[in-house]
Amino acid sequence: MVDAATSTTRWLADVADRAVSLISAFQDRSGAYPASPNFSAYAGYCWFRDGAFIADAMSAAGRYDSAEAFHRWAATALIGWRGRVDAIGAATSILHVEHLLLPARLRLDGSEASDEWANHQVDGYGTWLWALGEHLRRTGSPAEPWLPAIEVVVDYLLAVGTMPCFDWWEERPPGVHPSTIACVAAGLRSASGMGVLDAARNHAARAECDALLERLAWGASSTGYLPKSEGSTAVDAAAIAAVGPLRVVGGSLGLATLATVEARLVDGAKVYRFEADQYYGGGPWPLLSAMLGLAWLEYGNEARARELLDWVVTTEDIRGWIPEQARGRLLHPEELAVWRGRWGPSATPLLWSSAMALRLIVALRPGLS
Repeated sequence: MVDAATSTTRWLADVADRAVSLISAFQDRSGAYPASPNFSAYAGYCWFRDGAFIADAMSAAGRYDSAEAFHRWAATALIGWRGRVDAIGAATSILHVEHLLLPARLRLDGSEASDEWANHQVDGYGTWLWALGEHLRRTGSPAEPWLPAIEVVVDYLLAVGTMPCFDWWEERPPGVHPSTIACVAAGLRSASGMGVLDAARNHAARAECDALLERLAWGASSTGYLPKSEGSTAVDAAAIAAVGPLRVVGGSLGLATLATVEARLVDGAKVYRFEADQYYGGGPWPLLSAMLGLAWLEYGNEARARELLDWVVTTEDIRGWIPEQARGRLLHPEELAVWRGRWGPSATPLLWSSAMALRLIVALRPGLS
């Protein structure tokens, strides 16, 4: 007779297998991960942030080939921007180079999109460096072949890492966001730890990382938690990533941030982005529940991580697809029809959602065996 623990382990292994299969099936031959293959606003585009988290999940699950293909895709684009980043670094005012700022998303073939999308987001570049570092650590592969791309990103983050930009959710107006700062800090720390940067870049990356971590602590001094943006008391679930999986914030500040998110943005195991969220009515995001599970594991709270994962898995449809937003209470239901009229039903599948479920399953597997 199969006991309950064994049954649960097999069930989650099946979920993980479906996530790997889904991501593999939709990964472009270029190596890029489309945000969602059939949602009009996302299809044909890959975000550095989403892609980095997806690649990290595939790498953690042992699908090194998939992660490596994504990193090669990203590195090719980054190396091509060497001149732009040099021009940004040499400018006397950032106002003179706004047209050179790097995009948050690219077409799957690596070309830039000429549209009105809120494209200046720095978080994706820090997240890419972090994900690359995690992949190289797992595989034991050398960092030297990646050095030209690593140098481009380090120089870019040193130049614009604290410049006001759009947040993870592309909200206007631009600001300085702890979730973005955490991604930049994680990337610079990762790059410094690879042992391939020249002395000057390595020193600058380390110093900037330390300064950013101090800035996060300072920015939380009046609230006790990481706020949505500097000078704000609003809460944003994107701050979860600073605790896990990025691991740049811990201790009492990390715990207070998770507790605040739980109190203000969580309904059972359903995690919402932020209180003013109107996008598709502001429903719960499975990827954020999985990310919250990863963050709670940093404090040894496996039971809560399991609760969050259990709900995430229930959002799978019959095809094994996990959506961007799942069914649940809407924060602003009056806005749902507006977004459906603009773009149709919300994104399903969202590859990032499946990736975060996969990443949490991999993190929990020792406790499930």
